[in-house]
Amino acid sequence: MIVYGAPNGLPHPRLGLSVSKKSGNAVVRNRIRRMFREAFRLNKPMMPAIGIDIILIPRKSELPPLDELRAGLLRLVESITRRLTREGMLM
Repeated sequence: MIVYGAPNGLPHPRLGLSVSKKSGNAVVRNRIRRMFREAFRLNKPMMPAIGIDIILIPRKSELPPLDELRAGLLRLVESITRRLTREGMLM
């Protein structure tokens, strides 16, 4: 999975997804989107209360279980937050 992050000037994080046709047909791509959105929704209370946009680009067509997806997403968001803070883009 590739993850990009940028400050958005809002008091909460937002999620963007880009799932290519290489991942499968429309049914598979929509399932991937639903799983990532659900993982984001369940992790939202544990995420930092700062405004960042998170863009996810899944690379593998096989989808991990929701628990693994949640844990991985939370680690990635924390990593992006630390990097943006270190670069001075977040205050």
